[in-house]
Amino acid sequence: MTPGTNTPSTTQTTARKKTRGGRKRRKSSTAKTNTAQDSAASAPVSDTTAPPPDELIAARASSPPTRESEASAESESEPTAERATSSSSSRKKKSSSRAGGKARKQRKRRQSRTSTNTEASATDESESPQSSAPVVASQEKDREVTTTRQRTSRRARREETEFASVDPPGPGSQGREMLINVSVGDECRIAVLDRGRLEELFIERTASQSHVGNIYKGRITNIEPSIQAAFVDFGLPQNGFLHISDVQPQYFPNHKGGSEEVGKKIPRHSRPPIQKCFRRGQEVIVQVTKEGVGTKGPTLTTYLSIPGRFLVMMPGMNRHGVSRKIEDEEARKKMRQVIRDLDLPSGMGFIVRTAGVDRTKRELQRDLHYLTRLWKAVVERIKSQPSPAALYQESDLVTRTLRDVYGTDYTRIVVDDEETARKVREFLRIVMPKTKVNIQLYRDPQPLFHRFGIEAEIEKIHLRHVPLASGGSIVIDQTEAMVTIDVNSGRFRPGTDAEEAAYKINIEAAEEIARQLRLRDLGGLIVCDFIDMRLDKHRRGVERTLRDALKKHKERARILRMSAFGLIEMTRQRRGPALERNIFDDCPYCGGTGQMKTVDSVTLDAMRIIRLAAYHPDVRTVSVTVSPEVAYRLLNEKRTALHKLETDTGKTLLVRGDAGFTTDQVAYRCEDARGREVDVVPDYSKPAETGRKS
Repeated sequence: MTPGTNTPSTTQTTARKKTRGGRKRRKSSTAKTNTAQDSAASAPVSDTTAPPPDELIAARASSPPTRESEASAESESEPTAERATSSSSSRKKKSSSRAGGKARKQRKRRQSRTSTNTEASATDESESPQSSAPVVASQEKDREVTTTRQRTSRRARREETEFASVDPPGPGSQGREMLINVSVGDECRIAVLDRGRLEELFIERTASQSHVGNIYKGRITNIEPSIQAAFVDFGLPQNGFLHISDVQPQYFPNHKGGSEEVGKKIPRHSRPPIQKCFRRGQEVIVQVTKEGVGTKGPTLTTYLSIPGRFLVMMPGMNRHGVSRKIEDEEARKKMRQVIRDLDLPSGMGFIVRTAGVDRTKRELQRDLHYLTRLWKAVVERIKSQPSPAALYQESDLVTRTLRDVYGTDYTRIVVDDEETARKVREFLRIVMPKTKVNIQLYRDPQPLFHRFGIEAEIEKIHLRHVPLASGGSIVIDQTEAMVTIDVNSGRFRPGTDAEEAAYKINIEAAEEIARQLRLRDLGGLIVCDFIDMRLDKHRRGVERTLRDALKKHKERARILRMSAFGLIEMTRQRRGPALERNIFDDCPYCGGTGQMKTVDSVTLDAMRIIRLAAYHPDVRTVSVTVSPEVAYRLLNEKRTALHKLETDTGKTLLVRGDAGFTTDQVAYRCEDARGREVDVVPDYSKPAETGRKS
């Protein structure tokens, strides 16, 4: 067969197959698009914190095609070149003559490759009609492999220039640093270092994600007038707790539609009873303010707040303010004037965050537009979704930390995951476009936190005893009611002034207490027992040191004056369970107390229970299983007493040792003459019942 005949070539057949495959792919992609749109309609609104600016979108739309797109366009045009007729060939020649020299050279190279492929396929068809397809397929496969290698090499070169190399850590590190350790699909950990010392630690696991900040559409399940609270089913396993102090006036009876001022709630004497605000089954929009702890469900509020980068939006509130953490009065006046000049929507309250200080009106207005668009999306879900439903979902840990913690005083951010590093760079480029950020991608095989010495610091977080540089120490204990912290003097040097030594240790302890509260994420009622000091100026100095150290925290804290006994009582805002609760479980043997009965105590307890069961009229056999240590005591030291008890009662007493039993673990089994179990031994783990049964 000679070239030029009307018989279709192998390349044309391949092109038809590709065309049919393209139709199938278009159909499947259309079906996938419809499915994605349906699933997106039921998903909660997610906080991306800041939208890309309009200039960025325009730049992306007008950007020239990349080399990869040009290469793919060439590879797609090659199989269809043989189908061109003489008229299309003449049009190509005219267009190529009008194009530049570069386009003419590219066209000649494509024509030469096409003619070569056509001649090769024609020759192969004359010799073996079925041999052309493998040749074309192998050529296409070679081109795909070459293109893939080129893309991989270009991507590797681009990644090397995208992120700076990681500087080796050391004690001379200056400023603040942020380390982000990502275990994809399992855990994300973020450590904040100040001059190489661990200051903050954030941990989020996929299995136990935080719900604080999420907004839900819930339904009232129960109302408790005695505690002036309602319980709300909002979609989580535990119902939420909503107190009357967290109910907005819009839920009050005979509400006239006014808005409440930012930062101020209705006084207690002006609140109606909660049973007049809600009824069972009523829908309510709530936000989680604190995670549930133990059997207690999450704490809810109807005072909604959605944070942006520079502003916090509070729907249903009136007026506007500046964060209390901004103490400079001149800066507060300036920001109040800037926020008055913004185009603020009615019925919305706004607070300028600390990150919004010295920001321009344009930056604040852009953040305002983003928040209002986000709230409109939430309102649409309120109208369309039945309760319970998730309306708004807070950002992931990386975005939240960058939004709330990161500032211009950070010298670098080190990330050990490439995708997360790009996410960090994109986020900071949008929210802080004028700030040069040093983002470093960590690629060493040694884990990031081990390289910087953070893993050892994290292990020390969970210890009760925290040593101080002066030789003293602090001891931290958590109870159900409060957190207690005791300051010990440790090594006291004879010949030094006791008052000055106590003051020095207390000052150091106050700074370390604030650091430990931050690292362990402890909150609620906290009592600190400092070393006794006689001078009032020393007492005030310790109070001032502790108060100044706690001002750096995001969580609010309230400190009382030091008592005559050297105690400082304080409260610290708690948003969820302490870090220890997310990492540790209670010991199944001691129940979380950290204590176990001694061998002597367990031996005496076992003898008392054996005597109780032996004198029961229905019991014939008493079997006791204990640890080997307790069994040794019973069968040796108590053998005479057990033999006498068997003789007096006529019962059979059996003692067994089990290596799998702990020291204070004892199992009893009492049987009657027929071998049936008799319940004789009381269960002391359950509280005794008191009073009459109705």
